[in-house]
Amino acid sequence: MTNKLSAILTTPLYEMPSQRIYNFVIPKNFSSNLDGYEFLSNISINTYNIKDGVIVFDFLSNELFDNNLCSPLGARIEDLKNKNNV
Repeated sequence: MTNKLSAILTTPLYEMPSQRIYNFVIPKNFSSNLDGYEFLSNISINTYNIKDGVIVFDFLSNELFDNNLCSPLGARIEDLKNKNNV
């Protein structure tokens, strides 16, 4: 996997009294190939133990988001919401 597609996690950006903020930068071209699914896997691994946190998915530099990756990312976001993350 190339470095440009690795899940970037800043732990934490800053801390609030009861919550930590985590930032994930979505790559410029996020397509449904091996690199795209590895990126999603890295997000899943890096967020598995996060509870009561603030998760930020930064799409500012993203130009292409393959529609086949919407469902897996949405499922991960739903799991994070179930753990009291925002």
